[in-house]
Amino acid sequence: MSVVIPTYNEEKLIRKKLENIFSCYPRKLTEVIVVDCSADKTAEIAGSIAKKGFPVRVFKEKKREGVAQALNYAYSKAKGEIVVKTDCDSLWPKNALEEAVADFADERVGAVTGAAITQEENSLEKNYRSFQKSSQAGESKIDSTVIFHGPFCAFRRSLIEKVDPQSIADDTEEAIKIRLRGARTILDPSVTFFELSPTGAERLEQKSRRAHGLIKAFLQHAFVLFNPGYGLYGLLIFPANFFNVVAAPWLLASAFGLAAIEAMAFSSLPALIVLAAPVALLPVPQFRSFFDLQLSSAKGMVSFIFSKKEFVWKKSDQTRNVAELLKISGGKK
Repeated sequence: MSVVIPTYNEEKLIRKKLENIFSCYPRKLTEVIVVDCSADKTAEIAGSIAKKGFPVRVFKEKKREGVAQALNYAYSKAKGEIVVKTDCDSLWPKNALEEAVADFADERVGAVTGAAITQEENSLEKNYRSFQKSSQAGESKIDSTVIFHGPFCAFRRSLIEKVDPQSIADDTEEAIKIRLRGARTILDPSVTFFELSPTGAERLEQKSRRAHGLIKAFLQHAFVLFNPGYGLYGLLIFPANFFNVVAAPWLLASAFGLAAIEAMAFSSLPALIVLAAPVALLPVPQFRSFFDLQLSSAKGMVSFIFSKKEFVWKKSDQTRNVAELLKISGGKK
């Protein structure tokens, strides 16, 4: 088992993250690869843990070149049959790795991702995650799921392909490539991880960045749409995800725009109903989650179209609250 962690200024979390990984799986069967471009003491802390006899290898980048480049380097150095990519601002329950390894007993499985456990007070995010978990579990039973989650992505090393250096959805991109090679890519509901969800403007910014990356990955693989060569994945699952992330925001925006024009010009009752419906449905948790997804996807699409520079991930301070992360994971400070 190789666990890879790209890091950037994670001195507050790296020790706890490494301790968490080694509490989940036998040390003699695990290696951790840290690819670091920090200006703080992240690499030094990871190195100090390696000096205590833990199988940690630290590679220091000369300059910050992005997560995709760091992952490509880490994947090239990995020795384990299974390679797990994770983020520093997440923790795992003790059974996470064992549950994922069990999935790989099925030779048809090429990649496994998990489901998030977030803080209780963020009900909007919990509703969204609950719906997403159910949907992806269903997709996995039918064939494969499309979207993978950065805090826990496990791949067969023999199937890993080089990530596009400009990718900002490396986890999903890798999963798509593995499915196109004929292996299943699944979400296992028993594989979970703990992470904090930001709130307010920072939450919208994070989700729109993720949407930007997903839109790019979907459009790059648009040839999968309704392609019978990929079974139900190509005929049903990929098109449904493509519609939710890429097409639905445009259709909804067009519908509301036309309804607004018709309502102002002709005082049309059907148009007024279309405009009033979202307000009336806002108390329904499932609708709020759907509307939230469309809002972040729309913002991500605007960013995808008009961003001229390389899209660089911005760290979220809210997700790096060590005390809160330990609180939801049941750990100790």
